[in-house]
Amino acid sequence: MGRNYHNIEDFLEDKTFCDWVLNHLSTHRLTWELFESEHPELELEIKAAKEILLELYKEKRPWERVGKDRVGNEIKERLGFNKVETRDFGKKVYQPQSVSSNLSWGIAAVIALVLTCAGIVGWYGLDQNEAITAPSVAMVVKSNQKGQKSIVHLPDGSQVTLNSSSEISYLSNFGKDHRNLTLKGEAFFQVTRDTSMAFTVTSGEITTTALGTSFNINAYEKDRPSVKLATGVVEVTKARDKSDLMLLAPGEEAFLGADLKVKKRKFDLESAFLWKEGVLFFDESPFLEVVLTLERWYGVEITLKELPKGKLPLVSGRFENDHLDNVLESIGYSLRFSHEITQKNVTISFNKPKK
Repeated sequence: MGRNYHNIEDFLEDKTFCDWVLNHLSTHRLTWELFESEHPELELEIKAAKEILLELYKEKRPWERVGKDRVGNEIKERLGFNKVETRDFGKKVYQPQSVSSNLSWGIAAVIALVLTCAGIVGWYGLDQNEAITAPSVAMVVKSNQKGQKSIVHLPDGSQVTLNSSSEISYLSNFGKDHRNLTLKGEAFFQVTRDTSMAFTVTSGEITTTALGTSFNINAYEKDRPSVKLATGVVEVTKARDKSDLMLLAPGEEAFLGADLKVKKRKFDLESAFLWKEGVLFFDESPFLEVVLTLERWYGVEITLKELPKGKLPLVSGRFENDHLDNVLESIGYSLRFSHEITQKNVTISFNKPKK
């Protein structure tokens, strides 16, 4: 985690801990849940720190002496620090002093920290000159048009191979306060490991979280995104409510099914990421999906004429840095169509069946 934690104050002084407790969409959730499971000896300290943060956040009003004492007592009561047990032999037993005494360390001292984490400023009676202000940040957008591919180096050292007709966006403080970004289209991520700050990608209806790994996300159809894991481990959930949690191992793909549930299946590691090397690979792909891929890949507009009724044969084939004319010639042979290319416009005409 990058620092040592011994008592309640240590947790309250950590902004990533505050964000995890107060923000259900926190990018630090995976890190802190792992820490919590690995340190059962700090269970009481973590629980008390959570209660303090939640109580401070709930109050949202000037912090007076009476208010501090009342909140402190409420927290102690909720945690059981004020409960007295009377056993058969008549002795009273209290919660250990080492834990309960930590609650009185000066609760008002963490108010500003809590407000910074929660994004709340101005309700607690500070002078205007003392108010906490967030640093100025800007949105950074990296995008490709049709027919373009690029490699983006992120501030944290991670690398993104961005496919055509794709875009990533993130705030300029990426790598400092967070590693959060949004993807439209398709990209392959090689994530630099950082156990103190999770790497999170929101793509359409799903969110992918990792600490250090490599994976591919295809979100051209925002309602049907998919995540394919190459190395390491990632966590995939629904973007809105973090439900349908799915952990992936290399060679596994998470996708959003027709019932809008996150599901999992296997995929071929050898062929899944060939697009990064300039290789078009179709494995029994529907023809209309192939058309969309060709439009993005070559930066053209394709018009279909005399499209036959019913289902067309599925398309399979591998084309390595090949010209569009050759690709269409090969596919057209099996699907029985001809094509014509005029600059950026392509016309595909299906042959009429013989009577």
